[in-house]
Amino acid sequence: MVDCFIRVPREQGFFSFWRGNWSNILRASSQESLGFAFKEYFKVWCLDGIDQNKQYGRFVVGNLASGGLSGVATFCFIYPLDFTRTRLAVDMGKDKASREFKGLLDCIVKVRQREGFFGLYRGFLPSAQYIFLYRGAYYGLFDAIKYRVERDGRRKINFTEAFCIGQ
Repeated sequence: MVDCFIRVPREQGFFSFWRGNWSNILRASSQESLGFAFKEYFKVWCLDGIDQNKQYGRFVVGNLASGGLSGVATFCFIYPLDFTRTRLAVDMGKDKASREFKGLLDCIVKVRQREGFFGLYRGFLPSAQYIFLYRGAYYGLFDAIKYRVERDGRRKINFTEAFCIGQ
């Protein structure tokens, strides 16, 4: 690891440590806001007509489904940023001239020209399957457990409880 921290700045320049980070910043900031917006939309759709007190099992499944669908819907928008982040991170060269891409926009344009629009979505399906499961658990279990804690305690949960449920 020490060798990496010595060789990368020498061979590729100090700022190579942050190649692809701009797309990661855009991706991360968009992911949470879109995720919560989609989650509320899909909760209405997945939990319609379910009485969470009488049908808690269906309530949990509906929350898992709405969380998973929210994750996939969000991923449809942010996947090209994730894809370009990876492409930029592995685009190595001794100097800027020997690299394939100059930056985020250059990567998007070149991939789109060579492979078409769907070239930016290469590898999407396996990633979407993972995201469905991950975000289903992330959003769905949080909401289901939060509801159970609040219902049993007849109160709103505090920060520490929310933090623990989120883990």
